[in-house]
This record gives sequence, structure tokens and C-alpha cells, in this order.
Amino acid sequence: MILLRPITDDFSNEAKHIFASKRKLKEFRVKHGSPFAQRYLYGSDWRLNVTMSDIAGNDSPALEVEEKEAADFYPAGPPYIATAKDMHNIVIKWTEFVTKVFEEFPYLMAEMHAYSIAAAHLKLP
Repeated sequence: MILLRPITDDFSNEAKHIFASKRKLKEFRVKHGSPFAQRYLYGSDWRLNVTMSDIAGNDSPALEVEEKEAADFYPAGPPYIATAKDMHNIVIKWTEFVTKVFEEFPYLMAEMHAYSIAAAHLKLP
């Protein structure tokens, strides 16, 4: 990974975005309840490559994420930027889900799919 500029918590200047997106961000700054990550182009595959109820449970909010929202707000990878509290909560679920995801989807993107499921489970797009 090559970083072209310093990591920041402010993403309000769209002129500095490398990948132009038509999605409308709900927030432009990292704050509690609003983590950011590099957008990856695996869309909503994180929902389709595994049995979500087996990974996150039958009552998981991740099951309620619509396909467009899944593709627009959850396909994430490093660098991940969040408040300590949000990242702690994500990591707890991420580590719980990653081995289950890998059992069903034993490929390179398994850990990133698990991150997406954890973030969706916690309603942290």
C-alpha cells in the first residue's frame, strides 16, 4: 500500500478523493459512530459469499443491510480509521466472525468480508 498523503479524520474535500463515487456520505469526519476505511470494489459480495445467519446470528442487524447500502458503505479495507471505542467494538466482532467466514469462504478477502460483516452487525457504515 502506498499512502499519497497523510492519514486524516476529515474527508469533506472531494477534490482529494482518488476514487470518485456517486454515493452520498452520511458523515465526512471520523467520529464515534462513523468509522472510515479505504473503499474496496468487492461491493456486496461480503453478504453473498457466506451464510450471514451462520456467521453473525439470526438476529444480526447485518442481515437487514440492503444490497445497495452493502455495496456503497461496507466494502472496506485498510487503512481503517475509527474512534477507539468503535474500533474496539468492531475488532471484537471481527475476530469472532473471521474464522467462520474463512470456513465458508477460504480466500484472500475473507478477513475483509469479516470486517464488513462486523461493521454492519454494529451498524457502523
